[in-house]
Amino acid sequence: MAMPQTSLTTFNLHRDIVDSISSERFHAFIKEKNLVRQSGYSKQERVAIIEDAINVKQIALDDFEGFLSNELMRNRNKTIFYSKISFDISRRLKSLQYVQSCLLEANMEENNFNNILKSIQPDKKTCCYLDIQLNSSTEVSKIKLCFAESVVVGKATPNTLPRKETDFTWLELDLQRNLITIRVFDRNANFGGSTDKAKYQFCISQLKSIFNIRDLQDVSYQRSTLYKMFNELLSTAEEPFKRKVASVTTDTSKLVGAIIEGLCLTNTLVIDDLNKRHNNLLIRSLIQENFQQYSSYSEGKKGLVDRYYYTDNTGASVNAKTNDDQRSISLYDIYLDTKHSIDNLKKVEKLWITWYRKITNRFGEKIIKVRTKIEVFKECYVIHFLYEHLTEEAEIHVLSEFEFFERLSD
Repeated sequence: MAMPQTSLTTFNLHRDIVDSISSERFHAFIKEKNLVRQSGYSKQERVAIIEDAINVKQIALDDFEGFLSNELMRNRNKTIFYSKISFDISRRLKSLQYVQSCLLEANMEENNFNNILKSIQPDKKTCCYLDIQLNSSTEVSKIKLCFAESVVVGKATPNTLPRKETDFTWLELDLQRNLITIRVFDRNANFGGSTDKAKYQFCISQLKSIFNIRDLQDVSYQRSTLYKMFNELLSTAEEPFKRKVASVTTDTSKLVGAIIEGLCLTNTLVIDDLNKRHNNLLIRSLIQENFQQYSSYSEGKKGLVDRYYYTDNTGASVNAKTNDDQRSISLYDIYLDTKHSIDNLKKVEKLWITWYRKITNRFGEKIIKVRTKIEVFKECYVIHFLYEHLTEEAEIHVLSEFEFFERLSD
């Protein structure tokens, strides 16, 4: 396939920007702007098409910068922190005059700007983007900030300097929802390590310094939201197998009854426990025998729990996970041993969930699996997206599911 003719360019997109955005998203921009009719180009070829279109003024640089800000906010920035501020703080920040006076006091630009392309590998961490969104001429609805910083990613050699790249950390204040959202790139892919927490703490310190935000709201109640996810997702996945076991209750009761009689068991608590464990063993056997059915999407199934972590009232903790992709967490003894305690506490600190996102296009319906890790701390809750690039659609889907369970009554 022949490439379109390109001219000598004066605008070149820096490698750090190219690496931060997926090829599919560059393709989407090309398609939206009708730059070429063909498809199938490599990532570098797609970047070259955009660069040439900017240089010959086929598209405006400002237009492309708007695309960049939306994409850099996600893509590699797959770890998202959420914190809550009080209604009084939100009410104060809704005043455009107050917000601009705070920015001026902090020696920052008071009007919207986008310096992302000029902030590659800066000497020090710098604010490169500001977007104050308004409901009216004087009432603020959202404030978005982006901070660029240089990160050393390769060691120096006798002949070369250490290699650097640019990280962009995004901060958003949603004053309608009293919500702070901070999106960071976790370079170590350990999803919850010290690096991304440090980026979160930096943004919070900036908010406190610039806008006089003193305290964040306690969001540890979201552990109950995680429990509702845990309970609902596992119950939905296990339901077909529970029904099948229930259909043979008469036969299993006779079998267990004969065992109880043969062992001369009389303690009612022991007998009840034996009946429950026998039923659970049958359910586990059915799940193992029909794992494809268990792990596949069906109507009403929102996702699957892959792993969980919780602490009880004594401070003891449990970190339960599957060891391979072909076994459900429901098949492990630790799940059966701890579920009763979790049901009593109705709280979970961390969950690893694979969500099902159904999309419909001209080819029909398709199910996309979105792997996440969700954890709750006192001042924030965090959603980590566990794959290469985050799309806006995936983020919206998972956040909407989170909010569904947040609203769900206990």
